[in-house]
Amino acid sequence: MAFQIVDDLLDYLGDPEVTGKPMGSDLAEGKVTLPLIAALREASEVDRRRLKHLALRRRWTVAQWSQLRTLIEKCGGFAYARACAEGFAGDSGRLLEEALGPGGSRSAPAVAARRALRQAVDYAVRRDR
Repeated sequence: MAFQIVDDLLDYLGDPEVTGKPMGSDLAEGKVTLPLIAALREASEVDRRRLKHLALRRRWTVAQWSQLRTLIEKCGGFAYARACAEGFAGDSGRLLEEALGPGGSRSAPAVAARRALRQAVDYAVRRDR
């Protein structure tokens, strides 16, 4: 879940040169993702109409895309999505610890597996592509 939410954020905020995806490719395909959903939920009526107008496009000028991003930011969509991704990442760490129990295995393979899982979760929420 954390990985997918960050992917949704990168659709709006990522550099296409880094992500390898054109800006707004998910939205252009009709995929309404968490940042927009959260922004629409919190937006004033005026901002909600503007968000819908911009989001329903399939292509954007740089200025239109900037307006859409600014509105999502203003309405808390990016902050909400980031918090959700961080929450899922935190949950996964707690679940990993619970699964291992208080005296979890200290064998080299178990320690390496825990480290790898933690690194994968960290990558999922901190990646830029």
